[in-house]
Amino acid sequence: MSSPSETDPTALQRELSRAREEIARLSSLIEASQTINSTLELDEVLPRILQTATENVKADRGTLYIVDRERNELWSRVLQGEEKMEIRLPLGEGLSGYVAKTGEVILIDDAYSDPRFNREMDKKTGYRTRSVLTTPMRNKRGEIIGVFQLLNKEGGPFEQGDVDFLDALSAHAAIALENAFLLKESLRKEALEREMEVARSIQQRLLPAEPPDIEGFEFMGLNTPSEAVGGDYYDFIHLEEGKILVALGDVVGHGVPAALLMANVHAAVRSHVQYDLDLTEMVSKVNEFIHRSTDTMQYSTFFCGVLDTAAGTFGYVNAGHNPPCLVRCEEGADPDMETLDVGGIPLGMMAGMPYEQGQVVIEPGDLLYIFTDGVTEAHDAEGDLMGEERLERCLRQCRGLSLHNVIHEVQMEIRAHTGDTKQEDDVTMVAVHRLP
Repeated sequence: MSSPSETDPTALQRELSRAREEIARLSSLIEASQTINSTLELDEVLPRILQTATENVKADRGTLYIVDRERNELWSRVLQGEEKMEIRLPLGEGLSGYVAKTGEVILIDDAYSDPRFNREMDKKTGYRTRSVLTTPMRNKRGEIIGVFQLLNKEGGPFEQGDVDFLDALSAHAAIALENAFLLKESLRKEALEREMEVARSIQQRLLPAEPPDIEGFEFMGLNTPSEAVGGDYYDFIHLEEGKILVALGDVVGHGVPAALLMANVHAAVRSHVQYDLDLTEMVSKVNEFIHRSTDTMQYSTFFCGVLDTAAGTFGYVNAGHNPPCLVRCEEGADPDMETLDVGGIPLGMMAGMPYEQGQVVIEPGDLLYIFTDGVTEAHDAEGDLMGEERLERCLRQCRGLSLHNVIHEVQMEIRAHTGDTKQEDDVTMVAVHRLP
């Protein structure tokens, strides 16, 4: 017995028409997949996807929204028609927001009859929306990453075949979008890494290129940031004949914010030390400047001192910093140790604070070791800190060594304690040795 389509020419014609339409859509889908995946540039991928969607379902115009999970929003950079603008709306708001939140398909013949439809865009543009098709775009994991919203189908309302095409297109579009986002993120990271490398180079140039060369003394400084840039710094500044300022600072925090404040401290010290000020006045001036330049959550511990190389005297101010160690190395006696803790609060915490000056004499053979808390707070895998006691024991055992070897021994002590554990803090140290 023959089917109705075999005897009914009209029915047969309809089936052939549907078959041709299906073949055409499959061909379009294959072509669309090749087109949208032929570029990794996000600004090219978005319009290609939308153009493919509107052309194949014969929509007058449309919008492709991308889900921004961090901000819980939808955004669109591509809007067909006379106007192009960026649209942002919360998930759940409007037809597109509803689809993005629920994953349901919305197919409306009369947009103005649906209370979820926002008429404001029509009012702004003068466009008249009639039929609307809004579908979710899902990736291969089934997650909604975008929304198609197509308007005013040519020749009548949208159909289930249009929904099926957009569902099929979504899989290809999602791959293209995710690849484009991955490329964009990769390029962003590469650019950031290049910028950070430039910043690191600039910051390293702020540090002394060479230690001072003064008869009877050895000087050495070492800075190892935990990130590309850091918040530690040290400096040697030649003053009047035979005198040199030794400075070391440790800005709270890490990375770029700490590095910017460190640069301010460096510049302020260099600026104010040029005036005829004693140490307490200079540190007070720097404190006022840093306090004005930052909020109360940013500050820097700081230590500086002026060494008179002729007399061996060392006047210093400790602004909330780890007390440096002065290792006494008198011949024939066990090494004694003094800590230099006279001064005041860290820079930038409070304005108008007084600072005191301490003074010691660096005798022949003595070692002055100044360090940031990245040394004593270096931790092992269990989180145990190296601590000041272990550092002081190491320094006592360095008696008679050259300054280079002293620094090396401290570094080895840190590594012996931390092993392969990654450290979160910068490590900076300055040493001054008066030769016997």
